[in-house]
Amino acid sequence: VAVVLVEIWRNTPFMMLVILAGLQSIPQELYESAKVDGASAWQGFWSITLPLLQFTMAVGVMIRMIDLTKLFGLIFVLTYGGPGGATETVAFNTYMVGFNDFRMSYAAALSYLIVIGVLVLTLVFMWIQRQRETREARTA
Repeated sequence: VAVVLVEIWRNTPFMMLVILAGLQSIPQELYESAKVDGASAWQGFWSITLPLLQFTMAVGVMIRMIDLTKLFGLIFVLTYGGPGGATETVAFNTYMVGFNDFRMSYAAALSYLIVIGVLVLTLVFMWIQRQRETREARTA
């Protein structure tokens, strides 16, 4: 619980800045035309704001997921992987294998797996976004 709370405390400003940038990129004319058409503020939020913020929020979440794969310092300082390995991450395990067990080649292989995992995650995200864009282009 302590690790999760500290991680939320540390990275909430980043996500808020990403969402703020997305909000500032939405043209005000969309809200004005929705108001002329009789839409309430709540309908404008659900019909304009959320759909236009989907990509921005997805990018922010992807960046945070990539950042979480290298979560090491916080675990090292707060819990040292304990209790019983409950807070041990892949990056922390790589450190323990390399510097406690002195199995550097295995630790290097683990670090390559981290890089490949992040690459696959990024490619899947890009593929999903491309599929969404082509679907939206067909309906427009």
